[in-house]
Amino acid sequence: MKNYELICILDPQIGDARFGEVAEKYENYLKSSSAEVAHIDHWGLRKLAYSSASLKKRQQGYYVLFQFAAEPASISSLERELLLDEEILRHLVVSAQGEFLRVPQLLPESALFPERPSRDDGRFRRDNRDGRE
Repeated sequence: MKNYELICILDPQIGDARFGEVAEKYENYLKSSSAEVAHIDHWGLRKLAYSSASLKKRQQGYYVLFQFAAEPASISSLERELLLDEEILRHLVVSAQGEFLRVPQLLPESALFPERPSRDDGRFRRDNRDGRE
């Protein structure tokens, strides 16, 4: 068995109640395919870096991280299931070397995108261009 990490970005329009249900659905899918689920982290609703037609023009997505050990042959059926699910905007399965890394707590999105300072720092004054008052 190899260690894997799966990141899913869920469509935010499925509703708050469905996020947990979809995560539980894939946890059960992994367990039924003889995978050992180590951790499931709900990262919550996050702003997407870009929007496109394949992302259904969404500006946000609900992120879920699965860390599990599974046989390599079972990954292709998992990816096929994820591709067919309309509630999943994007997914990524990667092989993890060694032990799983754990993030104790993610920063709030407001810390990731702070307010920008004003570009007008006092250097440009339109009221006194030629020095006369």
